Amino acid sequence: MELTLPSEWIARLPTDRPITADDLLQLPEGPPHVELIAGEVVVSPSPIPIHSRAAGHLFLALRRTCPPDLEVFCQPLDWMIDDLNLLAPDLLVAPRAHVGPKRLDGPPTLVVEILSPSTRAHDLAIKREAYGRGGADHYWIVDPEVPRLHVLRRTDRGTYETVADLGGSGTFQTDDPHPIAIDVADLVR
Repeated sequence: MELTLPSEWIARLPTDRPITADDLLQLPEGPPHVELIAGEVVVSPSPIPIHSRAAGHLFLALRRTCPPDLEVFCQPLDWMIDDLNLLAPDLLVAPRAHVGPKRLDGPPTLVVEILSPSTRAHDLAIKREAYGRGGADHYWIVDPEVPRLHVLRRTDRGTYETVADLGGSGTFQTDDPHPIAIDVADLVR
């Protein structure tokens, strides 16, 4: 499925140079969901019910145990990693001090992507690299079709290593970035 930007948005974008994150931030609010991934404008369709269900369950679980200095967001909240990457994870946990009036102004503590057919390739490769380079300490990847929770932690080199990989049933429990227990099967119920 190929999606395009509304014509009034296209008229506002430069044609004589590469599109930057600042260019996208100047566009009006509202649909469609747009990200700048490695310099490419990517328009995503609305999530399907299983995706929204997983996001909702995970948001509530994260929110219940979130300490006062952190805040939990469901998409889209833009995070400008650099001029060529303006990303909006499905969920994120960020220090309140990093939340600006229009976007996230510093790295989140945790980013979560929920895989779907239209986003899988970007979520597993390009965005993973960008999130690590941008300074997100934790990256969780949810595959609601299995269900599966792949938990990654950022290394000193800015890459991610696997902390846990739970499929089907199982509970992931951690104190980092804050205390939480996630039952993987509950994400899609």
